[in-house]
Amino acid sequence: VPTCTNGVTALLDHDDQLTPDALFEIALAVLNHAPDAVYSDEDKMSVEGRLFDATFKPDWSPEFLTSTMYIGHLTAYRTAIVRKIGGFRSDFDGTQDYDLALRVAQVTNRFIHIPKILYHWVAIPGSTADVLSAKSYAIERQKKAITEFVEKNAKTSFEVMPHYSTGNWRVVYSPPSPPLLSVLSYQVLDVWEISSDFKLIF
Repeated sequence: VPTCTNGVTALLDHDDQLTPDALFEIALAVLNHAPDAVYSDEDKMSVEGRLFDATFKPDWSPEFLTSTMYIGHLTAYRTAIVRKIGGFRSDFDGTQDYDLALRVAQVTNRFIHIPKILYHWVAIPGSTADVLSAKSYAIERQKKAITEFVEKNAKTSFEVMPHYSTGNWRVVYSPPSPPLLSVLSYQVLDVWEISSDFKLIF
């Protein structure tokens, strides 16, 4: 990051491939929307050049980002923001892209999704593109990065727990005390009746 000279910094692995229009689409999104971060859809490529496992992503969701590094590649950030938050942290090697995305999300909500595949993630045998658990040390670092992110805004205690597969997480919040309850009804009378019942109970 210290050597970047342009206003936007894109992240990619050295052995992966961009589509011919990738940089054009990034530039177009920056010019039209002035975002602080841009991400595209992606797929994987075998070492023989076969494309597979296309990933079509949803639009920006900070909540979903605490579950998995769904923005993936291709991702580009406003260079000034990356420098502002201190760039990559060596304590998070192996999951540095995820940690960076979470820390950028702490200071801005201006993420733009380009709904086009612009990135081919080459699935070299033994890489995380081939098997996510290839970097097992990165899993606990993911949990640490998510925990730091949630702590910034959490209004109650929480726990970051493994979810249904490796690299997926679930943030479980403790209910407030006393717990809050919302009642939806199409008739005012029903609400009054329910309120009366609760008063009798509590």
